[in-house]
Amino acid sequence: MPRPSPLQLLRRVLGRVRPAPKAAPRPAPTPPSPYVPARPEAWCLGEGAFHPRYAAALAAGPEALAKLAEPVGPGLWALPVLSEPFCAALRAEVARKQAWAAREGVELDAPNSMNRYGLILDSQTGDEAPTTLIDLTPLREALLPLASRLFPQHGGAHLDQHHGFVVTYTLGGDRDLAFHADDAEVTLNLCLGGGFEGGELYFEGPRCINHHDTPTHAEERAAWAHRPGVALLHAGANRHGALPLTAGRRDNLILWMRAGGLRAAGDARTGLEGCVGWCGASHPTQSSP
Repeated sequence: MPRPSPLQLLRRVLGRVRPAPKAAPRPAPTPPSPYVPARPEAWCLGEGAFHPRYAAALAAGPEALAKLAEPVGPGLWALPVLSEPFCAALRAEVARKQAWAAREGVELDAPNSMNRYGLILDSQTGDEAPTTLIDLTPLREALLPLASRLFPQHGGAHLDQHHGFVVTYTLGGDRDLAFHADDAEVTLNLCLGGGFEGGELYFEGPRCINHHDTPTHAEERAAWAHRPGVALLHAGANRHGALPLTAGRRDNLILWMRAGGLRAAGDARTGLEGCVGWCGASHPTQSSP
């Protein structure tokens, strides 16, 4: 019998090859179940959200609000803003939403470029698509007369944008925050509470964009230990950081208030274009209400 030619052998081999069975189509991923708040009132700055002293000062006018603000360091003022029940409700809802996101495989946007853990509440800056879980515009507008009085050199009378978020500190996540300045003209930093130890803020004075890393004057240094419901107001350019958390969990509501019109115009008060009068590179800033 004649031997098969190479072509015949190839045809026999190919004849034994069967096409791979078509893979069954993958089922479409199951969309995440919607988040259902346990306490819907925590997502609205409604009645009961504000601290009684803050609500009374708002009703009385700007002078009363200015008297409520207590100087606690150079360029730093503290005042009660949110009630402790509201802080506790919002803190619980933030933790609940974070647990929902982890369970459903939903990636939450980081609150800013330095904090990995938290939740964006209300971003109205014009830099990106607006995000609103809680409308914080009334809070910014209520603080405008106070910011105008306390931070005139930083454009406190022109705050027309904001980026509001919660940052979460835990031993298994972010424990501290490196030395930095905020992307804001004026910042409100309010502790929502939680059982925690450590995590104090330290401040080293305001600097323009050109002098961020210059030495600190002794007169500029200050520290702040968080108290639930109490907010700290400071210039965004006031360089600061957070010491390590040593126990528990701490959630803070941060409101970066920006003078968008001044920024667009390249106004010197923002300190984004170069050195300005409030920069402490050559002398510490002295601020008073």
